[in-house]
Amino acid sequence: MSTRKILLTLAALIAATGLAACKPEPGAGEKAGKAIDKAAETAVKKVEEAGKAVEKAADKAAEKTGQAVDAASKAASDAASAAGQKVDAAAKATTDAAKDAAQKTSQAVDEAKKAATEPAKK
Repeated sequence: MSTRKILLTLAALIAATGLAACKPEPGAGEKAGKAIDKAAETAVKKVEEAGKAVEKAADKAAEKTGQAVDAASKAASDAASAAGQKVDAAAKATTDAAKDAAQKTSQAVDEAKKAATEPAKK
């Protein structure tokens, strides 16, 4: 083989090796694919963050609702207790008034009997 052919072959091999070693620039389709992948990853992260925010808000709402239910329950219990005390006081007052009326009626009956029997003695 001639020196010229050897040099051409060697130059072609060096050029081919050099081109093979170079990384080609990504094309428009590959760039668009990477952009879509990045946008999808970002969207997934945002959806996860939103889900966590909704869960946190729901937990706070449930806690506040529980507190409101507890407060309403205590208020109802306190009102029922106060009403019970008033009913007990009214029942005692009614009983005392009935006893007093019965005693006065008994005294009036006794006085009427006494008055009825006294003129007969005279």
